[in-house]
Amino acid sequence: MSPKILPFLHPSRLLGRSRYILPSLVLLALLAGDILTTVWFTALGLPEANLLIAPIAGDALAQVAFKAPFTIILIGGTWYMARQCDRLIARSGIYAWLPVLILYSVPILHNCAAIFSRVYLFF
Repeated sequence: MSPKILPFLHPSRLLGRSRYILPSLVLLALLAGDILTTVWFTALGLPEANLLIAPIAGDALAQVAFKAPFTIILIGGTWYMARQCDRLIARSGIYAWLPVLILYSVPILHNCAAIFSRVYLFF
């Protein structure tokens, strides 16, 4: 298939768009990890610091329902920003995902550290 005939169906364009699927999946995994560790965290009797999540911290499905719109906007916005970065500098779009992935790993690390200290240090 020639790129001159149907440029939007050319395989190189389609493959170029799929490069952000892996960071999106990693972000979804981090969000799932955040939800699971938050439920575990609160099940141990530890207080949730996020005032918006505190009333629903023990319910995983409520957290998914609460965080889903924000997640969709975050993934869409980061995807758009990464594509714009790629337009300016080739293969630079992945750097738009790095701060998002790093920031979303912090709650998991915090929850795991608190769970570890509660379970193994304080009995």
